[in-house]
Amino acid sequence: MKRIFILLFLTAALIATLTACDALANGGDNGELSDDTSVLGINTDTESELMDEDADDVQNADEVSDENMSDEDAADGEDMTDEEAMSDGDDMADSDMADDDMASEYNGPDWTHIELVDARNGETFTLADFAGKTVYVEPMATWCSNCRSQLRRVRDAIPQLDSDQYVFIGISVESGLADSTLAEYTQTQEFDWPFAVAPDDMLQQMVDHYGRSITTPPSTPHFIISPDGTLSDLSTGSHSPEEIIDLMQSASMSS
Repeated sequence: MKRIFILLFLTAALIATLTACDALANGGDNGELSDDTSVLGINTDTESELMDEDADDVQNADEVSDENMSDEDAADGEDMTDEEAMSDGDDMADSDMADDDMASEYNGPDWTHIELVDARNGETFTLADFAGKTVYVEPMATWCSNCRSQLRRVRDAIPQLDSDQYVFIGISVESGLADSTLAEYTQTQEFDWPFAVAPDDMLQQMVDHYGRSITTPPSTPHFIISPDGTLSDLSTGSHSPEEIIDLMQSASMSS
């Protein structure tokens, strides 16, 4: 009986020992797993940091690229602006040179440079201002019925000619006529082109050049100035719109 108790005791002790060893073994494995998990966690964090750094590098590269592109666009814009400015400057220079050349080749007499005032709007001009164009000049008077008839034919001819090449001007030879009176006359008659009162000094020089007939409105005197300033002979009498157009076109080609 005593031996049985001893055997049972030893068996229980053995079981307890095996259980303890099992527990220790399981605890060691759990520790290793924990260590492995810790290592994996460190690696995961490291990979995340590397990915963040790569993303930052990509963003920085994009920003640098955008800045470079902006700089290039700005440079292109400046280049275009410079080219446009140079082109505009060249065009203006060419235009100025053309005007200077035309002015130097203008053959009109001194009285074509005398200042006139457009009675319709108060703007000043000279006959020489139209250098390079063909100018039809009709000396007239507000009281002259023949002048009104002839000027109506002029009015019919004007729309059929290019205003960039041909100019029509009415010049009153009435001494002391007020601009307002001439302006009212043009409005009443619907004569929508420049009209001016001839200053006394201009009128005298016109008489010196063409004779007294230029101051006789009922004879409907008129003359043409070619683009280079050359004056035609003084014509009198009525001309149809078609005849006026032919005279103007011939004068423009003869200079």
